[in-house]
Amino acid sequence: MRQPTLLLPPVTLSIRFADLLGDKMLTIPAAERRSRWADWLRLSRTTGRAGARYWSDNSQCRGCKHLRGTWCQLQELPCTVNPILTYRTGEVGMACMGAGREERA
Repeated sequence: MRQPTLLLPPVTLSIRFADLLGDKMLTIPAAERRSRWADWLRLSRTTGRAGARYWSDNSQCRGCKHLRGTWCQLQELPCTVNPILTYRTGEVGMACMGAGREERA
């Protein structure tokens, strides 16, 4: 059976996190979330906004085995996007809220 096509809002600099990345883990497939995040970062960089640099600061997650670039593979979210704090307030957080952090061996 074919998956239904998602009707997602276009990626813009002013898009809400819930619309960009999905409001629940199953709303948007992980690969699509990664693609939309990359599109947002690219748009931010090309317009000269500081947003890409701000949201790509993975310093809190450095050393965690789940970190790949600026992405948390445990939560399948950008490492700075906390699914509760960031969605509600727009503040930088940790995707795993610190609870899933595991040091690399």
